[in-house]
Amino acid sequence: MIKLFNNNKISFYLDEVISTFDLTTGVKTIDAFVSKIEDLSQSTKFVADPNNISESERDKLNSFKGDMFEVLAEIFFLTYSADPVVGLHNYRPVSLTDDFGVDATAVNVNGHNCVIQCKYRSNPMEEITYGDIAKTYSAGRELNHFSLDENNTLFLITTGKGANSNCYHVFGNKLRVIDKSIISSFVDNNQTFWEQAESIILDTLDYLDRERMPKVG
Repeated sequence: MIKLFNNNKISFYLDEVISTFDLTTGVKTIDAFVSKIEDLSQSTKFVADPNNISESERDKLNSFKGDMFEVLAEIFFLTYSADPVVGLHNYRPVSLTDDFGVDATAVNVNGHNCVIQCKYRSNPMEEITYGDIAKTYSAGRELNHFSLDENNTLFLITTGKGANSNCYHVFGNKLRVIDKSIISSFVDNNQTFWEQAESIILDTLDYLDRERMPKVG
């Protein structure tokens, strides 16, 4: 059994998670994933009127989109943990109270501690700014106490185009970007990946059900 550490997000967005990762009716490409999340965000669960969204509703929408992508990201890294290009193991999401730019920590294929920033973007051409990556780097050093001096220790996974040139200028080879095109090359119409994704979701739901059962003795 493989369970996700992002199980609180699965509990909170249970219907949306099931709708997205159902092997029969769910998504099979990263484009379809983004489209699905955008469609689900129009639900009255998040906004009363899609044409007149309040600031608090916009915050809920952004949280939903980001959380759903973090679920996909954890599945992605679990599935490809040994891959030399994108591999990470010991993936652990940070708690919401500790999220100052780092969404998760992990260890790369060279054994170095890493920090990960997950950035959902509906626009596939949008680049992540230096300010966003700088926050991840700073929080990783000061809060997680990682040196982040080695190559490929600062991970960005995004449904956008990647990081802008300023990010590469400052962080160089420390920065490893997994953009939408790279995600696509791993998951698009990859039946095995989406079968595993559904299986991981179901295992996580089983785990949550057992946790809710009253303890005997």
